[in-house]
Amino acid sequence: MTGPGRSRFAPDAPTFREGGIDFMDDIDGWYAVMGPAKLPRDIVAKLNAELRLIMFLADVREQLTSQGLVPVASTPEELAALIKADLPRWAKVVAEAKISAD
Repeated sequence: MTGPGRSRFAPDAPTFREGGIDFMDDIDGWYAVMGPAKLPRDIVAKLNAELRLIMFLADVREQLTSQGLVPVASTPEELAALIKADLPRWAKVVAEAKISAD
């Protein structure tokens, strides 16, 4: 398991840290809904508000958690910060592993 602690969905599965690999605490998968560049702020706000409502519907949360996912809703600014933090991390991985698109 990545992340700082064991998953509530698989509490018997040890974390990478428990296995001696200490750099996986901040590695996590995520999904996001994105629109075209320069989408008007009022439309972004409306879409975000509607998606947040959907994410907190009981049947949606149940469906996602049954798949081992942890439903989270964020703001557009929080998503932007997450992407900004992830880009250099994964750019380094790609460079060090000499990964290229063929």
